[in-house]
Amino acid sequence: MMRRISYGEFPARTLPRTGEVSRQLCRRRFWQPCANSRVDHEHEADSIETRCRHHSHPESDPTVKSIQENYLPGFAHCYGCGPANGHGHHLKSYLEDGQTVARFTPGPQYTGGFPDKVYGGLLASLLDCHGAATAAAFACKLRGHEIGPGLGGLRFVTASLKVDFKRPTPLHKELTVHGRLVSLEGRKAVVALTLSADGLVCVTGEMLAIELPASPDM
Repeated sequence: MMRRISYGEFPARTLPRTGEVSRQLCRRRFWQPCANSRVDHEHEADSIETRCRHHSHPESDPTVKSIQENYLPGFAHCYGCGPANGHGHHLKSYLEDGQTVARFTPGPQYTGGFPDKVYGGLLASLLDCHGAATAAAFACKLRGHEIGPGLGGLRFVTASLKVDFKRPTPLHKELTVHGRLVSLEGRKAVVALTLSADGLVCVTGEMLAIELPASPDM
Protein backbone atom coordinates (compact mmCIF):
# COMPACT_ATOMS: atom_id res chain seq x y z
CA MET A 1 0.00 0.00 0.00
CA MET A 2 1.27 3.48 -0.79
CA ARG A 3 0.12 6.98 0.04
CA ARG A 4 1.41 9.98 -1.91
CA ILE A 5 0.88 13.63 -1.10
CA SER A 6 2.49 16.55 -2.86
CA TYR A 7 4.06 19.26 -0.76
CA GLY A 8 5.84 21.06 -3.55
CA GLU A 9 4.51 24.43 -2.42
CA PHE A 10 6.52 24.42 0.79
CA PRO A 11 9.89 26.18 0.67
CA ALA A 12 13.04 24.26 1.47
CA ARG A 13 15.04 24.93 4.59
CA THR A 14 18.77 25.04 4.48
CA LEU A 15 20.52 22.24 6.32
CA PRO A 16 23.80 23.45 7.82
CA ARG A 17 26.72 21.45 6.56
CA THR A 18 29.02 20.98 9.49
CA GLY A 19 31.78 18.51 8.70
CA GLU A 20 32.25 15.82 6.12
CA VAL A 21 29.70 13.48 7.70
CA SER A 22 26.87 16.01 7.29
CA ARG A 23 27.92 16.81 3.72
CA GLN A 24 27.93 13.17 2.71
CA LEU A 25 24.64 12.49 4.49
CA CYS A 26 22.93 15.31 2.60
CA ARG A 27 24.02 13.90 -0.76
CA ARG A 28 23.44 10.16 -0.45
CA ARG A 29 22.21 7.21 1.48
CA PHE A 30 24.84 6.97 4.13
CA TRP A 31 25.43 3.21 4.09
CA GLN A 32 26.40 3.19 0.39
CA PRO A 33 30.10 3.66 -0.45
CA CYS A 34 31.16 6.84 -2.20
CA ALA A 35 34.35 6.78 -4.24
CA ASN A 36 35.00 10.50 -3.74
CA SER A 37 34.30 10.57 -0.01
CA ARG A 38 37.14 11.38 2.38
CA VAL A 39 35.30 9.42 5.10
CA ASP A 40 35.12 5.65 4.73
CA HIS A 41 31.69 3.97 4.81
CA GLU A 42 31.93 2.22 8.19
CA HIS A 43 33.41 5.26 9.96
CA GLU A 44 30.72 7.53 8.53
CA ALA A 45 27.84 5.35 9.70
CA ASP A 46 29.42 5.09 13.16
CA SER A 47 29.85 8.87 13.31
CA ILE A 48 26.19 9.50 12.44
CA GLU A 49 25.02 7.07 15.11
CA THR A 50 27.34 8.67 17.65
CA ARG A 51 26.09 12.17 16.88
CA CYS A 52 22.47 11.04 17.14
CA ARG A 53 22.86 8.83 20.20
CA HIS A 54 20.47 9.53 23.05
CA HIS A 55 19.34 7.81 26.24
CA SER A 56 19.19 4.00 26.35
CA HIS A 57 15.55 2.98 26.97
CA PRO A 58 14.42 6.59 27.48
CA GLU A 59 10.75 5.59 27.58
CA SER A 60 11.37 4.08 31.01
CA ASP A 61 12.41 7.50 32.34
CA PRO A 62 9.31 9.61 33.15
CA THR A 63 11.38 12.80 32.93
CA VAL A 64 12.20 12.20 29.24
CA LYS A 65 9.57 13.43 26.79
CA SER A 66 8.89 11.60 23.56
CA ILE A 67 9.65 13.22 20.21
CA GLN A 68 5.94 13.89 19.66
CA GLU A 69 5.55 15.50 23.09
CA ASN A 70 8.10 18.08 21.95
CA TYR A 71 6.18 19.10 18.84
CA LEU A 72 4.96 22.68 18.73
CA PRO A 73 1.31 22.94 19.90
CA GLY A 74 0.08 23.59 16.37
CA PHE A 75 1.70 20.35 15.20
CA ALA A 76 0.50 18.15 18.10
CA HIS A 77 -3.00 17.15 16.97
CA CYS A 78 -2.24 14.00 14.91
CA TYR A 79 -4.66 11.12 15.60
CA GLY A 80 -1.85 8.59 15.67
CA CYS A 81 0.69 10.38 17.83
CA GLY A 82 -0.45 13.88 18.77
CA PRO A 83 -0.49 14.52 22.52
CA ALA A 84 -3.16 17.19 21.96
CA ASN A 85 -5.60 14.71 20.41
CA GLY A 86 -7.69 13.20 23.19
CA HIS A 87 -9.03 10.38 20.98
CA GLY A 88 -5.83 9.17 19.31
CA HIS A 89 -3.27 6.43 19.83
CA HIS A 90 -0.72 8.75 21.51
CA LEU A 91 2.19 6.82 20.02
CA LYS A 92 5.44 7.91 21.67
CA SER A 93 8.75 7.68 19.83
CA TYR A 94 12.21 8.10 21.35
CA LEU A 95 15.73 8.43 20.00
CA GLU A 96 17.70 5.52 21.41
CA ASP A 97 21.19 4.28 20.51
CA GLY A 98 21.30 5.82 17.04
CA GLN A 99 17.76 4.83 16.03
CA THR A 100 14.20 5.56 17.09
CA VAL A 101 11.88 3.23 18.98
CA ALA A 102 8.18 3.24 19.85
CA ARG A 103 5.97 0.64 21.51
CA PHE A 104 2.26 -0.01 21.16
CA THR A 105 -0.03 -2.81 22.38
CA PRO A 106 -3.13 -3.25 20.18
CA GLY A 107 -6.37 -4.19 21.89
CA PRO A 108 -9.21 -6.34 20.49
CA GLN A 109 -10.79 -3.40 18.64
CA TYR A 110 -7.89 -3.49 16.18
CA THR A 111 -8.61 -6.98 14.90
CA GLY A 112 -8.13 -7.70 11.23
CA GLY A 113 -10.03 -10.14 9.04
CA PHE A 114 -8.24 -13.11 10.61
CA PRO A 115 -8.89 -13.79 14.33
CA ASP A 116 -6.30 -12.52 16.82
CA LYS A 117 -4.33 -10.66 14.16
CA VAL A 118 -3.93 -6.89 13.82
CA TYR A 119 -5.72 -4.84 11.17
CA GLY A 120 -3.16 -3.77 8.57
CA GLY A 121 -4.32 -0.16 8.51
CA LEU A 122 -3.30 0.29 12.14
CA LEU A 123 0.16 -1.11 11.40
CA ALA A 124 0.63 1.32 8.53
CA SER A 125 -0.47 4.22 10.73
CA LEU A 126 2.10 3.28 13.39
CA LEU A 127 4.85 3.32 10.76
CA ASP A 128 3.47 6.60 9.44
CA CYS A 129 3.63 8.44 12.76
CA HIS A 130 6.90 6.90 13.86
CA GLY A 131 8.57 7.64 10.55
CA ALA A 132 7.65 11.33 10.68
CA ALA A 133 8.94 11.55 14.26
CA THR A 134 12.16 9.81 13.22
CA ALA A 135 12.77 12.34 10.46
CA ALA A 136 12.20 15.25 12.86
CA ALA A 137 14.48 13.81 15.55
CA PHE A 138 17.40 13.11 13.24
CA ALA A 139 17.09 16.46 11.49
CA CYS A 140 17.06 18.17 14.88
CA LYS A 141 20.20 16.37 16.07
CA LEU A 142 22.11 16.76 12.81
CA ARG A 143 21.46 20.51 12.90
CA GLY A 144 23.11 20.66 16.28
CA HIS A 145 20.00 20.95 18.46
CA GLU A 146 18.90 18.89 21.41
CA ILE A 147 15.54 17.15 21.33
CA GLY A 148 13.51 19.53 23.47
CA PRO A 149 10.41 21.74 23.47
CA GLY A 150 9.44 22.74 19.95
CA LEU A 151 12.14 20.65 18.25
CA GLY A 152 13.42 23.87 16.75
CA GLY A 153 10.09 24.22 14.94
CA LEU A 154 10.67 20.99 13.01
CA ARG A 155 7.73 18.91 11.77
CA PHE A 156 7.77 16.33 8.98
CA VAL A 157 4.79 14.81 7.18
CA THR A 158 4.51 11.77 4.93
CA ALA A 159 4.88 12.18 1.18
CA SER A 160 5.01 8.43 0.46
CA LEU A 161 4.98 5.29 2.55
CA LYS A 162 5.74 1.81 1.20
CA VAL A 163 4.62 -0.97 3.54
CA ASP A 164 5.43 -4.69 3.26
CA PHE A 165 3.55 -7.12 5.50
CA LYS A 166 5.96 -9.97 6.22
CA ARG A 167 3.79 -12.07 8.55
CA PRO A 168 0.53 -11.73 10.50
CA THR A 169 0.88 -9.43 13.51
CA PRO A 170 -0.64 -10.71 16.78
CA LEU A 171 -3.15 -8.82 18.89
CA HIS A 172 -2.54 -8.21 22.60
CA LYS A 173 1.24 -8.28 22.13
CA GLU A 174 3.58 -5.32 22.57
CA LEU A 175 4.65 -4.14 19.13
CA THR A 176 8.03 -2.47 18.73
CA VAL A 177 8.59 0.01 15.92
CA HIS A 178 12.13 1.01 14.95
CA GLY A 179 13.16 3.81 12.62
CA ARG A 180 16.50 4.61 11.00
CA LEU A 181 17.48 7.60 8.91
CA VAL A 182 18.47 6.58 5.39
CA SER A 183 19.09 10.02 3.91
CA LEU A 184 18.41 13.69 4.58
CA GLU A 185 18.58 16.16 1.73
CA GLY A 186 17.15 19.63 2.20
CA ARG A 187 13.60 19.16 3.43
CA LYS A 188 13.36 15.53 2.25
CA ALA A 189 14.12 12.64 4.61
CA VAL A 190 14.03 8.93 3.80
CA VAL A 191 13.39 6.66 6.78
CA ALA A 192 13.59 2.84 7.02
CA LEU A 193 11.06 1.27 9.38
CA THR A 194 10.36 -2.10 11.00
CA LEU A 195 7.57 -3.33 13.26
CA SER A 196 8.17 -6.43 15.37
CA ALA A 197 6.29 -8.66 17.81
CA ASP A 198 7.99 -11.18 20.09
CA GLY A 199 11.30 -10.41 18.36
CA LEU A 200 9.97 -11.26 14.88
CA VAL A 201 9.71 -8.63 12.16
CA CYS A 202 6.09 -8.47 10.98
CA VAL A 203 6.11 -5.30 8.87
CA THR A 204 8.77 -3.26 7.09
CA GLY A 205 8.44 0.10 5.44
CA GLU A 206 10.22 2.99 3.81
CA MET A 207 9.00 6.56 4.07
CA LEU A 208 9.72 9.76 2.24
CA ALA A 209 8.99 12.54 4.72
CA ILE A 210 8.81 16.24 3.90
CA GLU A 211 9.66 19.05 6.30
CA LEU A 212 6.92 21.62 6.84
CA PRO A 213 7.66 25.27 7.52
CA ALA A 214 6.80 26.44 11.03
CA SER A 215 4.49 29.43 11.09
CA PRO A 216 4.70 32.06 13.82
CA ASP A 217 1.34 31.00 15.34
CA MET A 218 2.42 27.37 15.83
